[in-house]
Amino acid sequence: MFPIEHDTFWILYKEVENNFWAAEDFIFTDDIKLLYQLPKPIFNTLLNLLSFHINLDNKLICRPVDITLELLSEVQIAEARAFYGFQLTDENIHTETICSMFQLFNQQLDTNIGMDKIIWLYNECENNKCFFKRVLLLVIMKLLFYCSINILRDYLLKEKLLPTFITAFDSITNDRIIHTRFAHCTFRLLQNKMLESEVLEIIKQALKLEYQFILQYFTIQFFNLSTNLAATGKGTNFTAMECTSSNEDTNTEVAHFGAGREPDTVTEK
Repeated sequence: MFPIEHDTFWILYKEVENNFWAAEDFIFTDDIKLLYQLPKPIFNTLLNLLSFHINLDNKLICRPVDITLELLSEVQIAEARAFYGFQLTDENIHTETICSMFQLFNQQLDTNIGMDKIIWLYNECENNKCFFKRVLLLVIMKLLFYCSINILRDYLLKEKLLPTFITAFDSITNDRIIHTRFAHCTFRLLQNKMLESEVLEIIKQALKLEYQFILQYFTIQFFNLSTNLAATGKGTNFTAMECTSSNEDTNTEVAHFGAGREPDTVTEK
């Protein structure tokens, strides 16, 4: 790996490494009394959101860990391989954390929750050899299909409920933000890119699925959400835009990645 040739990849690798945490860091039983005092709509919504992420992690080919393994097996840049190796660890920890939350409910897993999103992801991932598209789908899973949890998390924070759950959700979010910034760097570096129209169409489809998921599993009146897409989907639309654009103001290193260099080939052995 040394000498370091790709500074931004290395910086992000060190960031994700230093951000390491474990599922055991959270004692979810501390929240169990509050959990069973939740209003029924909140209890059911939380259960359904956790169920979706467990169902996704149980689906071969389109679950995050499988896509990351594929990317790791194909990427040639040493710093990128190091990052994907740690991203893989994060994804396993996220799965364990969400399963630990779910166990407190003492409920059977409903394998139908979020199946529309999972089937769509499976169809997009199956036999897909485009590196760019797989990175994009991974970002959609981690950001756009996590919007529903962020809505619930904000409600719990406002109502001062389930502090351990909130902290765990925030830890997962922080990891996924780093993963997404790495994906943005990869988008810039790749020589074989998707057409902008194709990218926008995929994001549009994913956005519609997430919006429908929110309407299906959230009690609109209880969460003070509007059934109007422009109102309810404001944050979701913003997240959709974040799938392909990095925050240049807060990360100069990432924003100017590759400045003055010729593009490198990330894949294609």
